[in-house]
Amino acid sequence: PHVAGGEGEFDLGTVNIIAYRLPRSQSCKRARLSRALWQTPALKIGRCLYLLPHLKTCKLLHYQGSIFFSAELSRLCEMEGIEMHQMAYLRVVYPMNHENVLQALTEAQEAKAERLLMACRWLADEIKTGSMQDIERFRKILSAHRSRYRGLKGIVLFLSRELGVDLYPSLKKVYASFKVCDALLETTSMQVLPK
Repeated sequence: PHVAGGEGEFDLGTVNIIAYRLPRSQSCKRARLSRALWQTPALKIGRCLYLLPHLKTCKLLHYQGSIFFSAELSRLCEMEGIEMHQMAYLRVVYPMNHENVLQALTEAQEAKAERLLMACRWLADEIKTGSMQDIERFRKILSAHRSRYRGLKGIVLFLSRELGVDLYPSLKKVYASFKVCDALLETTSMQVLPK
């Protein structure tokens, strides 16, 4: 992590806080927003309230297309007709709080990796006990998990480059679980091929 002034003092740089309002009845819009939020290095700090690191435009270009920041979320909300508000860019005032915020931000991304790992392990168990007719459904589920993995991979790269946080061990576990699912699907597919 970036050292601010002395040992143990962290500088997160500028952060951005966003809030959105969306009725529970609009489940399709909520699902699309949820997928977008998955691709952000965000920390949930309240109901429909998130904190995100802010980057200058020159740095944002490095992550374009791989992860979302407040600008991408704002465009999505505008397209979907979702009410969203942003606070002006902020800085954490007390140096001792930087580490706490960074830790919480890191744990939020670790939790994403753990949920994706559990989802892949569940899928592997389903493939083992499922029928031949379920193969296509399993492939679609795995494809959706891969999409989430790509977003997580971008976040891990961002955390490593910009904040000095190493979540690659967690990412490798998820990747290994994909290989297990691929191997199981391949084996199951071979069983239905004509002899």
